[in-house]
Amino acid sequence: NWLTLFPPKGLLYIAAFLKGNGVDVEVLDTKKMQFERPSLLRRSIEEICAVVKNKIKAKNPKIVGITSSTLSYLPALRIAKAVKEASPETIVVIGGIHVTHTPEDTLKNDFIDVVARGEGEKTMLELAKGISFEKIKGISYRKNKKIINNPDREILKENEIPVPAYDLVDMKDYSYVVLMCTRGCPHKCSY
Repeated sequence: NWLTLFPPKGLLYIAAFLKGNGVDVEVLDTKKMQFERPSLLRRSIEEICAVVKNKIKAKNPKIVGITSSTLSYLPALRIAKAVKEASPETIVVIGGIHVTHTPEDTLKNDFIDVVARGEGEKTMLELAKGISFEKIKGISYRKNKKIINNPDREILKENEIPVPAYDLVDMKDYSYVVLMCTRGCPHKCSY
């Protein structure tokens, strides 16, 4: 295999936390989708957005969560826009390291409803439960055309972190699973 793919671990942690609290969850790995073809031709972002739109129309979810690093920020925005186009009433939440540090810039995109800053497990659970944005720590959102940054959320305690929901993806599609002994970037990031 010429490509090394890792499962979307951050999303799988959040999915496990939601499942453990009775929320119905599905994971769509758009990075893996790029490379599903038998040839070396990567699927374009337009093709991925078309798949996402069809999935959203078929499922009509209440909330869609998207993760984004700096490298995946622009494609993540395109996917978020596709979700809103398919279902304007769906709440679009974006999280990840990039948007955690740029919530105001991210919310300039009217197809993003909420930026989840920092760890997303409890934030997504509260959003899924329908708690009002004003009461949810760790999010940024718009209210009356003004960007609101709620206070930061406390980090999870060790015993609150679930085993990622590997059952929501086909593990044979991935090159390996990385065992991480800490949360954050598994690479040589300097932050």
